[in-house]
Order: sequence, then C-alpha cells, then structure tokens
Amino acid sequence: MKKILVSISLLIVSFFAFAQTPHVDITVDNTTNVSVQASFAKNSSCHSYYILMSTEAEMIQWSTIFGVPVDSLVRQWGIRCYSDTTYTWTSMDPATEYTIYALPNDASGTFYAMQTTTATTTAGGGAGLSTLSINVTDITFNSARVIVTPNSETSVFYDGLIRKSYADSIGMDSCIKIIKSSPYPQYSTDNWVWSNLESNTAFYAIAIGKNANSEWGDSTVVEFSTLALSLIESFSLKPLVIYPNPSSGIFYAETEGNTVCELQIFDINGKIVYDSKLFNKTNEIDVSFLNEGSYIVKLISENEMRAGKIIIGK
Repeated sequence: MKKILVSISLLIVSFFAFAQTPHVDITVDNTTNVSVQASFAKNSSCHSYYILMSTEAEMIQWSTIFGVPVDSLVRQWGIRCYSDTTYTWTSMDPATEYTIYALPNDASGTFYAMQTTTATTTAGGGAGLSTLSINVTDITFNSARVIVTPNSETSVFYDGLIRKSYADSIGMDSCIKIIKSSPYPQYSTDNWVWSNLESNTAFYAIAIGKNANSEWGDSTVVEFSTLALSLIESFSLKPLVIYPNPSSGIFYAETEGNTVCELQIFDINGKIVYDSKLFNKTNEIDVSFLNEGSYIVKLISENEMRAGKIIIGK
C-alpha cells in the first residue's frame, strides 16, 4: 500500500510539472496570397516567447550555414512577445507553405520545446486578364520613383527599366522577354526608387504579369526622361520664394522687384509647361491647368537665377 501511495504521488508531481511547462498555442487566423495572420496564447508559466515565420527549407538552409539549431535562429531573429499576441506577416509569396514558430521561456530565461504550425498562402489573382498600371513620379537627374500596381486578376508580375535607346535597338518583344526573366517576382504594388540613372536620358518602365492560371497578360510600357543636369544645378543657386506650397494651382512668386524677370516651370520630364514675364515684386501665377504633381520653377533675371519646386495638388 505504501508503494502504491508513493507511485501515485510521483505521478501527481510529474503531471503537475508537465502541466506547468511553458507553452504557446498557435492559431492561424487568416491567409491571403501575400499575408498570414496568426494568434498566440501562452500559458501561465510562460514568461515570454519568440515568434517567427519562414519556409522550412529556408530555416534548414540558414541553420546549416550558421551551424546552429533552428530554435537558436528563432531566438535571434524572432519577435519577442510577453502576452497573448496577434501578428500579421506581409510580403509573402503566394501559394507557399510557411512554418510558424513559437519558442517559449520561463521567468528565469530557460527555453522550452518550440511549438510550430503551418500556414499556406493562397494562389492569388483570378482567371481574367492580368493588367498593370505604372506611375512614374519624383523624377530627378539621376533617379525616379516607379509605382507598379497590379489588377485583381494578377497573380505575379515582373517589372523593370530599360534605356529607350537600347530598347529601340532590340525591339519591344525582346524587352518584354528580358523583363519576364527577372529573378524578382512581385505580388503586390511595387513602389521602388530607381537610382544611379543617367541624366537627360529616356527610359521605358515596363511591367507584365500572369493570372492564376499562369497566363501572361498585356504588358504596360511608360516612357519618361530623367532631368537635364542643368536644371538640377540651378538648385544650388539662391532659392526662389514661392507660396503656398503645395498649391491648388495658383501660387505667388517673389522677385527683387527691380527688373523684369522670366519665370519658367518644368514638368518631371524637363519639358517647359509654363513661361511668363514677371514685372512685380509679388506675382500671382495661375497654373491650374497643370496636372497634379511636382514641378521645377526657375526665375531668370539679368543678374541671377533662382529655383524652387512647387507641388500642385487639386
């Protein structure tokens, strides 16, 4: 009887110790083609925990490269949480299985068995025609922001820049093949600043995508030119006083008031879109006919040049 009581006591102690082992429950709440949302609930003996999501193949690869177990990578790269948490990972690849890791520890800093679960992103896109829009903004003499936005039918797309002179020499079909071979697939809006471009040079921004059935859609091509270096050099001159800025289309430009000046406005492609003589110290400029965007304003007099930038927003 004594032996039986001792055995029961040991079982109770073992069960109590097991029940109090730090643990985290993982629940996958929602998945899209580019995101995964999961909730994490810790038990009372879990002081904090680290969460991370990656493909199993990537974790094995990094584990091999660094020569450490996967839980060490989760501890180094994961997000530390101290309470129940809901987290959303974004910019994921569509139709891909990911592993979600949760590594718990107690108040003394001791780590316990890691919990995992899997989540698979959806394929994304539809069976219709993939189309993309391209918006080129913030053009300078050596850079430009290119924003490529896919429609709801697009599952994956590729985009890039090709110098117009080169594109014209090889033909647009060859350019499209180059873009298709890009090693950087995109799944949601690509907002990227291209730098180190040649000044006063024409480029094609090109994008093409596939739908959920891996059928290529129509390509989109937008031509733009970087600014001439001489326009940018004018910014090193005295600044031009213009206000309000941003403007709804009507703004004021101030001169020295002693001589006739010429005011020129350039669009992002370096084209003159407004040219007028100014005779007063304070001059009202009406360019409400211009599209929204950024413009360079240059004031030229017989003694000096001034320059500034105006943003038109309706």
